[in-house]
Amino acid sequence: MPDHILKEKKGSVSLEAAILLPLIIILFVVFICLINCVIAQDCINQSLYKTADFMSRYAFVYNEKGMKTLEKKVFEKIDELISEYIESEKIRDKIYQYIDFNKLVEYTDDLIYRQIALGVFHIYLNESELYKKGLLRIEDITFEESKFFNSNDDIVLKVKAKSGMFHLKSAIRIGCWIGGKFDSSIVSSDNVWDMDNFTRGRTLRDIFGGTLPYDYPVIAAYSNGTGISIKSIDHTAASYQTGNHFEMTIRQMIDKLADYKGDNNRPVTSRILILVMPENKMNINQNSSMSRIISYANTKNVFLDIQLYQESKK
Repeated sequence: MPDHILKEKKGSVSLEAAILLPLIIILFVVFICLINCVIAQDCINQSLYKTADFMSRYAFVYNEKGMKTLEKKVFEKIDELISEYIESEKIRDKIYQYIDFNKLVEYTDDLIYRQIALGVFHIYLNESELYKKGLLRIEDITFEESKFFNSNDDIVLKVKAKSGMFHLKSAIRIGCWIGGKFDSSIVSSDNVWDMDNFTRGRTLRDIFGGTLPYDYPVIAAYSNGTGISIKSIDHTAASYQTGNHFEMTIRQMIDKLADYKGDNNRPVTSRILILVMPENKMNINQNSSMSRIISYANTKNVFLDIQLYQESKK
């Protein structure tokens, strides 16, 4: 073969390599970043669920014994200062008319609880060996949109963070085990987890605010475009201890609600799944499943509201 043809072929191969090599490197870097993002999101979801579980068990006690006492002292001090420095009774009345001190204190409560949640979240985040060793970058973590005990006994945790070029977020609502959002006038004296599935479903539906007829499709309550489904699962049952049955059961609940659009009388534009579970601790596999469930619910635009109610004796 003539030398000039060989040179042309070598030149062509060199040119192709020069073009392909950077593309391969870019694709490899993007692939690694995506893998890192998926791992970071899973780590965030696991830490968020553990934080929510911790806050639901202990934050309510702190709220009742600590924050409310502090609020009372703050109100007393505000009254004292206003009375001392503002002589005109009309001006004092105007101040109380136009400034909602309850809202101000409520906002301050949220700021304090957000810092507590952030601290607890970091503790659980450091359980990840990848994060602890610096192999997994999760930065700029914030709970700035989280709400705590605003007119009810629920906490809403919304976490945002960065992992490399990706902005990650996750959210969960959970009822505090001492209070909860259930209707205390119809709380069951029996252990609901000893009931058959049908009876338990109806009982918990009534307790947690079901207002629509029992035969109404998919949702149990409706408010201003929000469809609310009330479901329960006993994670202590033998069938949920191994395999993916626990995760798939909850995913099916999420899918059914996500696909529901409502009707002419009640069009559904947002969705909440109230998932009632026993107060018993979950096993390691179930905790891992729950982190994936939280992420899955977020992708389906279904807000997951976990309510802990009674202990299962199984």
